[in-house]
Amino acid sequence: CWLGLSTLLQHYPFLKITEDEQLPASSAEFRSVALEAIFADPQYVDCLENNLQLWLQLEYDTLLQIEDFFLLPQTFQEHLIMLSQQMRAGGAPPDSSNLVTRYQNALRMKQHINGRDVYEPLGQLEMQTLCELYQVRLQLMKTESLTGMGPVDDLDPRTISPKHILDQNPAFRRVVRLLNVNTNHYMVHLPVPMPESQE
Repeated sequence: CWLGLSTLLQHYPFLKITEDEQLPASSAEFRSVALEAIFADPQYVDCLENNLQLWLQLEYDTLLQIEDFFLLPQTFQEHLIMLSQQMRAGGAPPDSSNLVTRYQNALRMKQHINGRDVYEPLGQLEMQTLCELYQVRLQLMKTESLTGMGPVDDLDPRTISPKHILDQNPAFRRVVRLLNVNTNHYMVHLPVPMPESQE
């Protein structure tokens, strides 16, 4: 999201929220700043608590089908599964604030793999909150939804059918369109922004 938004504002500075709006200089710094802003959002915290409480009540097989849970670090998955089993055995529900903190710390974790710093993917709730905080309309096309449309590397996101696009916050004018070609690799294409007169 940082690459798309920073490039968009470089080409179309009139889309800045404020005249002096400046994004962090790197994707890692942007992620860190954005995460702290997300974690400070009361509505996000409430939704996260509700999600975690729901996960604790789900059967193990069902839980593993939830992408946001499946992508979390294994240690956090195991901790949540253990708490769920304890509750089913008659134990008291865990402290929700402690569970939220553990979840947020998992998203802050940085790993060094094959010479690169990598982070846990942000979940749907985090991406939705990020887009609202930065007033971004995010259009994401996942590789698996494009099966049968030819070589993925040759696809131009601007030509992809809307039915293959996850469109978040369509009311916002700052549009970032991403094609997930391979794991942790994105192609960024800039759509023409709406003229200011169409606000």
